[in-house]
Formats: sequence, structure tokens, C-alpha cells
Amino acid sequence: MADFAAFNLKEAVGAFMILFVSVDVIGAIPVILSLHDSGKRFSTKKVVGLSAIMFLCFYIIGEPMLNFFGVDISSFAIAGSIVLFVLAVEMIFGIQVFKDDSPSGKADIVPLVFPIFAGAASFTAILTLKSAGLPSSAMLLSILLNVLCIYLVMRFVFVLEKLLGRGGIYILRKFFGVVLLAVSIKFFAANLIKVIEDNRKDATPTRTEQVQTPADTVQVQTPAAEVQQ
Repeated sequence: MADFAAFNLKEAVGAFMILFVSVDVIGAIPVILSLHDSGKRFSTKKVVGLSAIMFLCFYIIGEPMLNFFGVDISSFAIAGSIVLFVLAVEMIFGIQVFKDDSPSGKADIVPLVFPIFAGAASFTAILTLKSAGLPSSAMLLSILLNVLCIYLVMRFVFVLEKLLGRGGIYILRKFFGVVLLAVSIKFFAANLIKVIEDNRKDATPTRTEQVQTPADTVQVQTPAAEVQQ
């Protein structure tokens, strides 16, 4: 209940937009169309369901899994922000950095669920937002809304193609690429500062450590007059 009391609509909308750009539902439209044109079949319900499960599982066990490997969230967020940066460069400049080397299989699991929707970029965004201290209610709402967007895009992909056209989809992809680029730089700077501050705290000795003096090094000063007597 306390988490829901701390719910902030502005934070929820911001989390939704960041995750939306990372999932890149708009950018996936050409992929969905090309898969359909090539004769590959996929189930919209299965893609949406598996994507939602992977989002929620990574949100719940992502941090414990990192702790198991001895990696804190801030360090992961720095690495993840670099991944988001590269993804944004791909979206803006139309170059391919991430190679499509996933094993062949059914189109509903590979490549739609992973790595297109529930891939490295979306996992990174989820953990990065979690490291920023967002309430669970805002995070869960942003995840559910993005899952809804995935369903709507897949369900009405051919309608969107007619409305936006190939040029419209291209423009939207470039726009969201710029947004993602700015977000990645912001996350990189914020988490880098946090890591530096944490390292300084670990390196600085505590007050009790500074005032402790071995008993055998304590010298008792006696006035000279008393010594002569």
C-alpha cells in the first residue's frame, strides 16, 4: 500500500516512454511486415504473453541475479546505457551494430519475442529505471502499457502501415532514436556519478577508525616540576 501511495503519474509516464523507446515497437513494424511477407507465421497472443512474462521475470529476479554475479545495479546501468546508446545510433544513422546471430526457429519466439521486444535494450531499461528508485506501481504500469502497445501494433500492423506509410514509420524511428540517445547519456552520467561516490565512501575510513590509537603509543605528559620533586 505504501508503494501505491508513492505513485507518481509523471514518473509512470516517463518510465513508460523510456521503456517504449527501448522496446522500439514502432521500429519493429518493418520486421513484422517482412516476416509476414516471407511466409513465416506467428501468434500475436503468444508473442504478447511471452514478452510480458519475460519483462516481469527480469524485473523481479534481475537484481538478485546481478547480485549473484557480484554486479551492482549502477554498474549494470552504466553498461546498459552504452547498449542503449548504440541502439540509438542504429536507429538514427541506419547502421547495424548488433548482428542477427540468433538461432533460427519460429518467428513468434525468435526473433519477435527475443531479441526484438524482450531483448537487451528493454532489459537494460527495466533495471536502469529500477535503479533510479521508481515505485513498483509505476514500473508495473509502464510494463503493462508497453505490453498493450505490443499487442496493438501486432494486431493492427497492416492498418498502421496504410496510415503512416513507410516514410512515416521511418520518421518515427528516427525521432525515437534521438530520444533514446538523450536518455542513454542521462543514465550514463547519473549512474557514473553514483558509482564514483560509492567508491569514495568505501575508500574513506570511518570516524571511529580515524580516532582509534593503540594503547602502547599513548604517552602521558607530566609537568617537569612534578618530575623533579
